[in-house]
Amino acid sequence: MKNSTYNEENISHELIDKFIEISIREFEERTWGSTQQFLDVLEIATEDGKPLITRIQYLDSGYAVYFKIKGSKFYYTHYFEVDPVIELIGIDITASGIVLLRVTSNHLDLDKILSKTTLPATSTWQKGDMRPPKKLPSFVYKTSGFEFELDRNQAGQFESKILELLNYLKHLLC
Repeated sequence: MKNSTYNEENISHELIDKFIEISIREFEERTWGSTQQFLDVLEIATEDGKPLITRIQYLDSGYAVYFKIKGSKFYYTHYFEVDPVIELIGIDITASGIVLLRVTSNHLDLDKILSKTTLPATSTWQKGDMRPPKKLPSFVYKTSGFEFELDRNQAGQFESKILELLNYLKHLLC
């Protein structure tokens, strides 16, 4: 699955295949009431004829598998236990989330700010530049700065994403 993200965990292809198999069976048989209600109004995105997984995230003693919903920033999430057997134990609709670090300055220009860090900027702006949508002259940046987004995949739990960013920054400083 070329668009999928499986995080840093070493998840076997066999386990991923089992998640997909169980999920497809649930999508077809609709044994959970929430699946029936969900699929009556929304559609799971597919790739190569299979439901598109945007992330698999380890949580406590199991996994959350995030499926892309066509035309939505929400995800249809299946929760699995894997010990002693692989089993679907919960279903939820989860929102997308973005965690980023924004660095700004009223006094330093963008080049000076970037020269003080090794963080790779995911977006930048210079004080005085037009802000999107660039329609009114008053839409200008009042500061220079950049954003750093460690994880551009919007699926996943906020708490896990913020911890991942903090750990990254901690290792960068040590």
